[in-house]
Formats: sequence, C-alpha cells, structure tokens
Amino acid sequence: SITFDANAGTNATGGTSTDGYTFNGNTITFNTSAAGQNPFAIDIANNVTTGTGSTQTFNTNIVLSTADATFRSQQSLARMTFTGDINLGSRTLTINNTTGGSNNFNLQGVIINGDISNGNLTKSGSGTLQLTGNNSYANTTVSSGYVLVDTNTALGATTGTVTVNDPGQIQLRNGVTVQKTTLNLNSNSTGGGLGADGGTTNTFKGSVVLMAGNGGVALGAGFGAANASTRLVIDGVISGATSTLFINGSGTLEFKNDNTYTGQTNLNGNQGPSTLQINSKSGLGAGGAGNETFISSGNTVLLNFTGTLQDAGNTAEKFFLAGGGIGGLGALRLNGTNSVTVPGTITFIAGSPWNIGVDDVAGTLTLTGVIDSQGVNRTLTKVGAGTLIIGGTSSNTYLGGTIVNGGLLSVQNTSVSPLGLSTSTVTINSTGTLHVATGIVVPNPVALNADGTLQGTGTVNQVTSTGGTVSPGLGGIGTLTLSGAGGNSTLDGATLNIDLTSTPTTDLFKNNSNDLNLDGGILTVSATSTSSLGQIFTIITSGGTLTGIFDNLSEGATFAGANGRAYQINYDRVSATKTVKLTDRGAAGGVTATVTNGQLVIVGDITDNSIQIGEGLTANSLIVAGINGTTINGQSFMTFEKVKNGLSVTLLAGRDLLKLGDGVTRSNFKGTVTVSLDAGGEDDSLDINNVRFLGDASFDLGNGNQTVSMVDAFFKKQFTLLMGNGTSQVDLTSNQVRGTSTLNLGDGTNSLDLIDSQFKKDTQLVGGNNVDTVSMDSTRFKKSLQMLLNNGNDTFDAIDSIFGTLTDLNGGGGTDSIDAGLLSTPLGSSKGN
Repeated sequence: SITFDANAGTNATGGTSTDGYTFNGNTITFNTSAAGQNPFAIDIANNVTTGTGSTQTFNTNIVLSTADATFRSQQSLARMTFTGDINLGSRTLTINNTTGGSNNFNLQGVIINGDISNGNLTKSGSGTLQLTGNNSYANTTVSSGYVLVDTNTALGATTGTVTVNDPGQIQLRNGVTVQKTTLNLNSNSTGGGLGADGGTTNTFKGSVVLMAGNGGVALGAGFGAANASTRLVIDGVISGATSTLFINGSGTLEFKNDNTYTGQTNLNGNQGPSTLQINSKSGLGAGGAGNETFISSGNTVLLNFTGTLQDAGNTAEKFFLAGGGIGGLGALRLNGTNSVTVPGTITFIAGSPWNIGVDDVAGTLTLTGVIDSQGVNRTLTKVGAGTLIIGGTSSNTYLGGTIVNGGLLSVQNTSVSPLGLSTSTVTINSTGTLHVATGIVVPNPVALNADGTLQGTGTVNQVTSTGGTVSPGLGGIGTLTLSGAGGNSTLDGATLNIDLTSTPTTDLFKNNSNDLNLDGGILTVSATSTSSLGQIFTIITSGGTLTGIFDNLSEGATFAGANGRAYQINYDRVSATKTVKLTDRGAAGGVTATVTNGQLVIVGDITDNSIQIGEGLTANSLIVAGINGTTINGQSFMTFEKVKNGLSVTLLAGRDLLKLGDGVTRSNFKGTVTVSLDAGGEDDSLDINNVRFLGDASFDLGNGNQTVSMVDAFFKKQFTLLMGNGTSQVDLTSNQVRGTSTLNLGDGTNSLDLIDSQFKKDTQLVGGNNVDTVSMDSTRFKKSLQMLLNNGNDTFDAIDSIFGTLTDLNGGGGTDSIDAGLLSTPLGSSKGN
C-alpha cells in the first residue's frame, strides 16, 4: 500500500512526481496522466484534495486515519468512480462535487461502488453522489445535490441519522428498503428533501423529523424518466413543525403510520401528478391551526384505512381540492372496501373538475364537514363504484351543483341545503345512483339521465328525465317524494321500478304538487316482489295533476312483472289525490301476437300465461292459442275488454282464469264469442262482469270442475251454456238475454244458479245423465222455458220467478224434483216418453 501521512519531507518533496502522481505537502493531485494507474491502496492521513481530468477511476481501498477528507475536482470531470472500500475510521468524508462550479471546474457525478465503513459521510455541491455498496458507516449529511441510494444499506448502519439540508435531496431507487433511526428534513424548498425514482417501490423505515421551514418529498423527479408507478413508503412516524410539507412528482407517497407533524400538507403537482396514500386516521399529522391539506389539480389523496380522519386530539383535517385526481378517479379518494369518515371542511379551489371518488363498490366515504366553493360555481362530482355519504348537520355552501357519475351518492345531511345552492341541479349519469335518506329534503331539481338511478325514502324537488330508473326505497319498501316546489316532473324515458309485498305493502312514488307526467315512462315490478291474486297496490299518488300513461299501458292494461305475476293498471285522475294502482291478476307468462288474414292470433309458449286485450282491437276475429297453435296450455290468466270483432278462446291443461270485462266500465264484445274451458279435467274459472255481448256467445265448460260467474252481462243474440262432465258451479246474476238461450247441464254433477236475470226469448234447459241442481231466484222468462231433464236425477227450484210458459219434457228415466214456487202464470206440464 501507499501511505500519505501529510509528512512531505518523508514521503516526497514539493513538486516530486512518482508514476504520474504529484505530492505537494498535505495535498495529493491526480493528474490526467494518472488516470490509468491503479494503486492498490491509498492511506490518507490528513485533508487531501483529489482530481484532475475528464474521468477518474480508483480501483483502490481508501483509509482515513487521523483527519477528515474532502474529495473535489480542480477542473471539469464527467465522473469520479471509487471501486474499492473506504474506511472512514472516526472521521468524515466530504464529497464536494458541483455542476457549473467556480472557474468552470465541476464534477458531475461521483460513484462509490465499494463498501464504506465507520465514520460519517457528507455530500456538498450540486452534483450527484451514487452509493451502491454494502455500507456500515454511521451518519449521512446532504447539504446540496443528490444522493442516489441503490442498495438497502447504502446509507450505512441502521442506528445512524440522515440529515438533509436545503437544497439537498436523497433519492431511493431500485426497490430498496432503507432503515435508519432518524431522517431529519431541514429544507425551505418545495423540491423535496427525500425522493424516489425508477418505477419501483422504495421504503424508508425510521422516524422522519421535519425541521423548521418547509419540507419536501419528490417522486420520480430529475433523474431518468418520471414514472407514475414509482412508490415511496414512509414506515415510521413523521414529526416536527413545518410551514408546509410539499409532495411533488409522478408516483405515490405512502404514509403507513399515525403522524404528529404540524402544518400544511401540499400536493402541488410540480414535475407530474402525485398520489398521497394515507394508511391511518392520523396520517396527515397532529392538527393545529395549520391542519390543512392542499390538493392541486391532477393530484390525489388516497385514504386506505377504516375510521375517522383526525389527529389524536380529534382535530379534523381541512381539505382544499381541485381537479379530478389521477385518471379522473378523484382528488379525494377512498381505496378498497374501507369505510372512512372525513369530518373536516372541504373547499373547492380553482382548477376544475372537483371529483371525489370511492373505488370499490363495498367502500364507503362519509363527509360530515361543510363543503364550500369560495363563492364560485364549482361542481361536486362523485366518481367510482362505491358509496359517498353527504352527512352532517350544517348547510353545504358550494354553488355549482352536483354530478353523480358512478356508484352511490347518499344524501343524509339534515340541513336545508344538503347539496349546496338549492337552485343548482343534481345530475345523475350512467351507472350513478342518488339516494335520499328518510327525512332528508333535497330542494334541488334532479336531472335523471340514461342508466342513472334515483332512489330512497326522502324528498327531492322535481325530476326531469331522459332515461334511467326511479326506484323508491332502498333494498325494500319505501316512499320517494317529489315536493313539486320547483315545477313539473316527468318520467319520459325513465323506468319506475316498484317493489311489492303480499302484506300488502308497496313502494310509493309521491308527488305533492304541480304536474307529474308519465308519458314515455316504463313501469316495472321487481323480481323480488310478492303478491297474491286480487291484491291492489297504490304505487303513485299526486296532489297535483297526473297526466300521461306509462308506455303501452293504457287504462286497464295488464303487464307481466319481473316476479312472474300479471298486474292490471288503473289511473285515477279525478279524485282530489290522483293515483295509479296495480291489481294482481295471477301468474304471468310469455305470449306472442300476430295478425294473419285478418285474425289476431296470440300464442303462449310456457305454462303460465297472462294475456290482456284492451279497447282498440281491429282484427276481424281474435284467436287465443297455446302449444301447437290450438290451445293455451298450462295455468293462465287472461283478461279481455272491449273486443271489436269476435273472440275465440280454448283452454286445455292447467288451472286457468279467464276474465271478460273489468267490472268497472262497460265492455263491448262485438262479433261471435266462443269460449272452451278445460277439456283436460283441471279446475278453471270464468269471470264475466259488466260485458255487452253484441253477437252470439257460447261457453263450453269442458270436463273440469269449473267455477263460472256472470254478473251484469248483456247478451243481444243467442246465448249458449254447455256444462261438462265434472262438478261445476255456475252463477248468473243480474244478466239480460235478448236472444234465444240454451242451458245444458251436461253429464257431470253440476249446479246452476239464476239470480235476478231476464230471458226475453225462448229458453231451453237440458239436463244430463247425472245429478244436477237448478235454482232460480227473482228470474224472469218472458216467453217459454222448456226443460229436457233426460236420465239424471235433477232438482229444479224457483222462487219469486216469472215464466211465460214452463214445460217439462222429461225424456229419460231419472227421478226429477220440480218446485216452481210462487209463479205469476199457471204451470203447464207435459211428460215426455
């Protein structure tokens, strides 16, 4: 080895040169000619200055024995590289390299590839120092320039201290994890005293102390390409007092722990957009008068914990934010499935838009502080799939309106202005949902657009729509109210989705005042709804006018709900409180309809069918058929009203209900009506109420056990009733038949009750070969009633009934009983053979 102990008289005299090295007192000068020399060891015993030439490489070990040392350049050098180990002893080695220094001397970069042990290391000058070794020295001081940290131990022993003074900076690279006792950031600049680069995750484990003035953290700034995937993790407590902690550059800074620093936190967007990820409730410091976070346009604060964002003393953090955040996902943003409450004020500052995001559908971010826009029109925009709750009790004072672009915005603020200026619009766009909680009044108008949803159990001012869904309640039954104070509402293009329960209870869409126009709206009943046949549900009430109809649902129309039930709609526009009601009409199914050669053919292709024909049928005749084009097969519910040109219905297997007329308004059936019930032996029902049959009408009950009710029916022409082989009950009440009639009891055990009905022309009553019962009460036959009782054992009773002529033609061998009761004309009787 070669030892220089500052004894010029022993080692060399002034000006002496050996192998290209010049020894001059306490100074060793490496000339350009020495660049290729490779001394194997250099023992520097006193202050030594090294360097001349463009590039210097030292493949030697260096030892500081008794004095500190400074490496510097006396003329311009691109790089100085040390590949040997450096033993600092208890001394301090200063790397003083500059870019553009005095007398045009500068040293752009110093690389120490060997291991540095013992002592301390100081970096000065504006140049760069790169550390790549496995170092064990004690403390590091950076007064200027950059120190690039490329290994986990590049900054020495874990028990040491790192101090960064203005304008110095440490850059962690290559995915390192550096552990030190303390990092002191003593900087007045916004450029950052600690940084990371290279598109990797780098971690500093240890306490960070912010000294007086401003502190800074830079991400991906200044060296190589700034990379948005660069991450710097601070795994330690950040303490100290600072005016402002600045965060710059592209990438993510992560605070893992509760911190105690005071002063502002500022994501100022220099050198690219930054994300500050907070992993604990006090991650943004200890509060105090300056407990504020500024998020400039393009930057993001990402909340990644569950709890309330506040310091140990429960002081709330104030936010000043602008911009949509990185990728438009929110300047203030919740990560994952966390649930976080932010109780501090939020102020929108210059720089649109103003996005608040909740990433995950299971995440919930709650804002309970006042939201303000500094008296300027600035719009709160909700983004992301999760839930944002606007809570608190004080009025929000932002002026620019509210936009829901995704996920759920739930309004739970109890003030008179939960969503800012009351005249500003709340806009619900694709995949966005506005939920208004029970007891909450949103005085703003709501604009509902395609694929958006308005739901809840509170009150909004008014709704105008171009699409979307209105869904009262939230996961259950509830009432959503329109105050109507701001004007008329319309459901044009929107879907009103209703939940029903068999209690019966229902969702209610309530309009307090002004006009509610249903034109262009679509009505659906949810798949989770439950109801029973005949139950009636009020789904809309209006204290103002109620205009329009739901798309393709005229008065009395029947439609299939998503729950497989059929519902009939009724609009009441006359009462003081206007209503829309639904009546359960039984199981629903799919049908198709075609017009062929003047006939409307409706074909069902599943076992449960619901068919409703309202006024306006213009085909020459109507045929309802099912499987194979001949029958409705399976359980069916069908309603026909005001058919103009004939009706033919055949029902086979299944428990069917056929209804003609709604019992509310008179229905006219023109043309021939033919109804054939179940030939397969099932139990069917036929319900006729308030119908005028203007052509021939024939009803064949088939072989099942049928129940037939005809109330207030008018038959202008021929009326034929054929009962089958089952056990059927037929009730005719308050009916009038002007044409001839045939009442055939069939071969089953059947009962026919005639109550308060009139038959104006000849009527024939035909018995079967089994036991039948005929009962009449207050029924009038203006002409003849001819009874052909055949072989059955039949019973005929009449009370307060009037007959023109009553003839018993018993052509069979059965035993019959006839009690005519009180008659207005003598009984004439003849026996057949």
